Parts: sequence; C-alpha cells; structure tokens
Amino acid sequence: MRVSVIVAAYNAAQYLNVAVDSISAQTERDLEVLVVDDASTDATAEIVAARAARDPRIRLVRAPVNAGPGAARNLGLAAARGDWIAILDADDRFHPQRLERLLDLAGRHGSDIVADNQRLCPNGRPDGTVMFSSTWLPAETLLDPTAFLAGNTSRQGRGRRGFGYLKPLIRRGFLQETGLRYDDDRFAEDFMFSLRCLLRGARWVLTPEALYDYTVRDGSGTTTHSAGDLARLIARERALLDAASGAEQAALRRALRRHLRTVELALAWFRFAEALKRQGPAAAAVQMVRDPGTITHILGEGLRAAPRVLARVAPNRAKDAPNR
Repeated sequence: MRVSVIVAAYNAAQYLNVAVDSISAQTERDLEVLVVDDASTDATAEIVAARAARDPRIRLVRAPVNAGPGAARNLGLAAARGDWIAILDADDRFHPQRLERLLDLAGRHGSDIVADNQRLCPNGRPDGTVMFSSTWLPAETLLDPTAFLAGNTSRQGRGRRGFGYLKPLIRRGFLQETGLRYDDDRFAEDFMFSLRCLLRGARWVLTPEALYDYTVRDGSGTTTHSAGDLARLIARERALLDAASGAEQAALRRALRRHLRTVELALAWFRFAEALKRQGPAAAAVQMVRDPGTITHILGEGLRAAPRVLARVAPNRAKDAPNR
C-alpha cells in the first residue's frame, strides 16, 4: 500500500464527510484511510463506521479517552500500513491530485518528507489566498531546520503563515528508523513533530503548488491555547536548544533562540491579559514588570487589541444606554 491517510477527529461529524470524500476522490488509488475518533461525543464514530462498511479502504480507530490530535495521530501511525503517511485535519480537504503529485515530487527528489502550499479557507470557504505567496515561496524548496524555524518566527502583520501549519507526506520507513512520534500536546504538535523530523535528518522538499485546503476557524486548536500550552512549548524548545552544540549548529541555535523568544513574548502577553481580566490593572502591571524585556511587546499587543475590545464593548454600551 502506498499511502495511509490519518485523520484525527474529535466531534467532527459536521465536517468529516467532506474530508473523507476528498481522500476517496484521490487519483492515487492505492491508499487507506485511518480515521481516529478521539473519544467524540457526537456521531463521528457512527459516520466512519457506516463509510467503512461501504469502502474497505476506510478504517475506524477508537481512542480510549480524549487526548488531543497528537495522541490520536500516534494511534493512526501505529495502525498504518502504507509506505507513506499523509495527515489530514478533519475539517480540511485534499485536492484530487494531491497525493499523486506529492508522491511524484518525493520520487524526483528522493525525499523523506514532501509538503505543499495551502489554500486558505476562512470558515471552510476559499477566499483566493494561499498561505505562501509566490514572492515568499517562488519555487520548490529544500527545507532544513534553520529555514523551518525562520518560517515560523512571528512577524507582525504576517497573518496565518508558517511551515508548522503544513500537513506533509512522510515516508513511514523514516519514522520507523527514527522512532519519532507526535507529542501528546494539544497545541503546536505539528510544529514540534516537523522540527524533530528535520533535526533527525529528514530530507524535506516543499512545493509552492497549493493542493491542501486549510480551514481557518475561530476557536480551533491553533487559535485557542493556554498559558500551560505555551509553557510546555517553551520547555520543549529549551531542551532542543540545550541539545544543539558544536560550531556547525551555531545557525540552528540562533534560529531556535529567535523562535523561542517569540513564544516567551506570547506567554508574557497571555499572562498580562489574563491578570488584567481576572484581577485588574494593578495585578497586570505586576505581571508586566516581571520581565522588563516584554514591556514593549505587551504595550504593542495592547494597542493592537484595543480596537477589537472597543468593537465588543460598543454594542453593549448602546444596548444599556437609557432611552431618551
């Protein structure tokens, strides 16, 4: 079997048929579909079971407890039989020729990992934009860990763009040789998994062709996270930084430090905002001065957040205003 497509699904009943339809419609026919039900409370498992009864390529894998997408994908990896592993989020879609084209790309470059650009779909509908413009990604590119980190280091105004969002096609033999698996985290699990693959020597080629429809949805795992999520990511990156030694890894250490600092700043802003919301301005000020290096970032984020806050407050003020 050439490809195992793993779909981690939690309460995805309203989206799942579209995702699985896009796999069934692939021009590459030698595949299996592993839908991992992450202990859903809706009809996710029933939908998959019904489809599996009609199509033997589809298999339902049940997680005993809800543990997040990383843990669900690991269950899929354990059950996979294909030479290549493809990842699809339950509310996303494949272009019909995606797997065929990526397999051809892998063959031409002798790759362990191949990935494509993504077509952005706010709330499931494409708006004509892609994650990486032709200016940013003009041609097929070989990724290394330093370039991968640079492509994920936040810059104001860049929007939803980063190599960590990509859903690559991965040679299963590489995963068997390295023993790599996803972290059991609910945030940035794709980013860390991809980075570890590169650090273990994976040859990764990226094409500017957009063959994956990426749904941008408010309330998704990539837009909602906790201070604990950010703190765990910081701890994992610090461990990678400690392991990077030797003169030949100087560029990697610089890239890791730059990315790590963006996560530290994000955590500082998160803690400031939470303190302001729960305890008031005095507690927020104390939180801000704990790391003076974050003050400029917090003030900048506050100014950027002000229009959104005012937009939410204004309707309530109008509703509460006395009639004259």
